[in-house]
Amino acid sequence: MLNKTKALDIIENYFNRLDRLLWMSGSLLIGALTILVGINVVLRYVFGASQFWIQPLAIYLTIWAAMLIVGPLFREDEHLTINFLFRRFPAAYRAPIRVIELLIIMGFGIIVLYHGWEYAFGLGLSTSDPSLGLQMVWFYAAIPTCGLLIALYSTEKLLQILFDPSVIDADYERQFGKQEVEE
Repeated sequence: MLNKTKALDIIENYFNRLDRLLWMSGSLLIGALTILVGINVVLRYVFGASQFWIQPLAIYLTIWAAMLIVGPLFREDEHLTINFLFRRFPAAYRAPIRVIELLIIMGFGIIVLYHGWEYAFGLGLSTSDPSLGLQMVWFYAAIPTCGLLIALYSTEKLLQILFDPSVIDADYERQFGKQEVEE
């Protein structure tokens, strides 16, 4: 039988590897984007002609890169948050509030996954980008992928809290610094 520490280590190792893969993929996409846009700028201003397909491809690369790094950003609490209310609560209320917050975020991720899947594999299979000649499913698939990552990373955070509630204090201190709080 797995003990709590071993289970947390397995989960953490899995997400560490996933983080590296997602950051590397996002970085490669941004690198490709930079090269393509740079080539198009040179073609336009030096040779007086640009490639029409680079602009839509650049947009799709940007979308995919952004959607892929959502999970790692969420894991480190580097995403956009509204936390002024959370900071006002005494420490005793933080765990239940954080769990409710994560359940709401997980629900949002599942909704994005479900409806993104319907959209990508419904409309995306029946339409194509005229400049690239590719089915839109390849680009729309970024939406359910993002939903899946949100659901996975919120599940990881929930499991961490369930196995070790002190994670909340560590996260809080990392976000806001060490502060005196009413108990």
